[in-house]
Amino acid sequence: QKLATTCLAAALRYQLGGNEHGLPRYAPVVLDEAFDKADNEFTALAMNIFKNFGFQMIVATPLKSVMTLEPFIGGACFIDISERRVSAVLMIEYDGQQQRLKLPAYTHREATLRGHRRLWGEEQEPHAAQTLPLLTGPERAVYRGIKSHTWGHNVRLEQERIAWNVAWKTVQQAI
Repeated sequence: QKLATTCLAAALRYQLGGNEHGLPRYAPVVLDEAFDKADNEFTALAMNIFKNFGFQMIVATPLKSVMTLEPFIGGACFIDISERRVSAVLMIEYDGQQQRLKLPAYTHREATLRGHRRLWGEEQEPHAAQTLPLLTGPERAVYRGIKSHTWGHNVRLEQERIAWNVAWKTVQQAI
């Protein structure tokens, strides 16, 4: 995967680099369903490759990849489509200094995790990192609890499993 990603980025850079083969001035790369089956390590590696080749990434990805992508993005929006007819877009602020999205605290609290126990799954391949430096204090506490199996073995709560009306209400309160 690493070789294929490097070759793709290099080929695009060569084609878009202009006569002097410098960095492309305008070189967006659009990835739909990006990194859906990739692990966090490969996702970060691929984003670094494209960044080093001078590309601006536009990524549509499942929520599970968002935390890995945060250091590489300059903004985000959440799109929800209900019953293939009704859609909603929520712009999410980005904190460039912290290199992360400004999400409501609700999304990363222990109470959120415990309050949605019926939606828990098992993380088949837990993230290898013992600490994640960009997390806030409360987020680190939840991450440590998950890593130490405080609430069960390899507990996972995917954000997309929380009902949209619950998340939307919380986001509106935060705005």
